[in-house]
Amino acid sequence: MDERRTFSSLVLQFTLAANLCTFFYLMTLSTRTPNGYYPLSMLVYSPAVYLLNKLFLSRPQTMRRLVLLNTAVGALFFLSILLLGEQKEMLLLVFAAGFCLWITMKGGYRSLHAPTLHEMILSLDTSAVMLVLLMGYTSIMGSGILWVLPGAAGFAAACLGVAARRMYGPIIIKGWALLGIAFVGIFGLMVLLVGVAAAPAGEGIVMLWNGLVTMAKGVLALLWRLLLFLSSLLPEMAAGDLEEPYAQIQLPEEELVQAEANPVLTIILLVLAAVALLLFLAWLLRLMGRLKIGGRKVPKAAKAPQRRRISLWSGLKRLLESWRTRIRLHLFLTRHRDTPVGMFYGLVRRCRLSPWRKRTGETPREFLLRLRRSAGEDLELAAALDGLIPAVETALYSPAGRSDTVAQAGLIRRRIGRAVRGQFLRDSWSSVRRLRKPGVDKGTKL
Repeated sequence: MDERRTFSSLVLQFTLAANLCTFFYLMTLSTRTPNGYYPLSMLVYSPAVYLLNKLFLSRPQTMRRLVLLNTAVGALFFLSILLLGEQKEMLLLVFAAGFCLWITMKGGYRSLHAPTLHEMILSLDTSAVMLVLLMGYTSIMGSGILWVLPGAAGFAAACLGVAARRMYGPIIIKGWALLGIAFVGIFGLMVLLVGVAAAPAGEGIVMLWNGLVTMAKGVLALLWRLLLFLSSLLPEMAAGDLEEPYAQIQLPEEELVQAEANPVLTIILLVLAAVALLLFLAWLLRLMGRLKIGGRKVPKAAKAPQRRRISLWSGLKRLLESWRTRIRLHLFLTRHRDTPVGMFYGLVRRCRLSPWRKRTGETPREFLLRLRRSAGEDLELAAALDGLIPAVETALYSPAGRSDTVAQAGLIRRRIGRAVRGQFLRDSWSSVRRLRKPGVDKGTKL
């Protein structure tokens, strides 16, 4: 649905900005308070650029207009970083330009393509790794908890994004309220965990780094000893065996002058390259102007079968009702165990999970006749079932009904199980013999 797609895209954009903010802090971490505009402004710019693209594509547009819009928005945001940000180093500005480009491109892409569950889980894993790294680094440097707040917010948002993606049905007002409360709770829990676990995590990272450095030094020392041992195996060379190095070839001054680059030719090549680049960009924009995007209302698809959820109280009521039904049935069969009706329903319940169960549409007489055929050579059981069949029909179909007891009720209950099992084994053995018997005798000659 559209609101779930919008929420997932906003979560991915916010998580991406939080991860980039965490990466920037890892590069420039110090004991001072984090800057108030950049990189924290990316947390607002990243979702905003997605919403701007989504609003822009509410009507039919061309790809060229979308690219020009995002280029202008990204350029304005980078200009605001130059004017309002405190970072003036060239390397940091290059990273800022890359971050602006990445966030802007992702915002335009998310307005056209909904995020998948795999992307949501990958974003959650990345946020967790970045948060752990920054938490250990801040504990080593002795910095405050303010540096970790963007990473904790990104991790909390990623958790909610994955949870909301797996929710059933549309997100209503109650769902939005629960998501907001869950975000605040997860964010507070992460801040608490960071405050408690920052120092142990930093010590663990330091110990891990020292262990890796010691291991690397040991491996390099072993390699150096191996090289020394291999060099000792080589034969020693005499002083005259070495060849004199080749003399360096000196070019005449006229050749050096001709070999120097001509500045006029270099300028011409640069101008031609710039013109070719501009022509390529113009051709690309013209091509994108033919691509129509946006403005298409996605028709509501037929509702997929959804799992019906019931409340805990309704589930408990259903469970208790099923228990009460079983108890009542057990009491009824026990109280009327020797009557024709009780005998019939008792046999039906006893055979319900077996191959000789009562079939759909089968009358009581047909069901009891199948059991009668299973009696085989047990004449007493066959006679008892022969007497039970008319008694059951009279009790079930007579207007007044009858409640007479069955004389051989105990015999039927004791022997019916062994009789039907024996009949089942005989039928199975007959089927096996038919499969093993060939269609034509091998010794018969036609």
